Amino acid sequence: MALLPLGVILLGLAGITLVGTMMGLALATPVFILFSPVIVPAVLTIGFSVMGFLTCGTFGLTGLTSLSFLVRCVRQTVGSVPEQVEHVKKGVEDVGVYTGQKTLEVGKMIMDMAENISQWAELPPFAARPSIDDVMIRTVTGLMKYNFDPKSEPVTGHLLMML
Repeated sequence: MALLPLGVILLGLAGITLVGTMMGLALATPVFILFSPVIVPAVLTIGFSVMGFLTCGTFGLTGLTSLSFLVRCVRQTVGSVPEQVEHVKKGVEDVGVYTGQKTLEVGKMIMDMAENISQWAELPPFAARPSIDDVMIRTVTGLMKYNFDPKSEPVTGHLLMML
């Protein structure tokens, strides 16, 4: 019972505070209504500004993440580039050797064909000449001794791996 007067006093103070708050709200409501064309755009401006700063930060973080990803990819690629360059050099060297070999074979074949045809052309006009068909048969038979099958070349495996 001793605390009853103290509780009544505190309850009365709470009631007075509530009444004061309601009176202040009743007096301030017309002021808010009058100044609302200023307050609403101000709140919208502040809200959009905060949203813009947050968006800017998000874009910056995304860009930083993308750049770090690219740097990581470049670092991984740079380590494997020398091995790839050596592989390509070896492939180019094999192609050069293959091309040189085939060029020599084709040159020899052309020389043999020219020799066969020149022998045929150097015969006297009324001499017993072999027919041009015989010359062509000899030429084709001579060609058959040159192997032009690309599968038979060991270099072809390197060529196919490069493609």
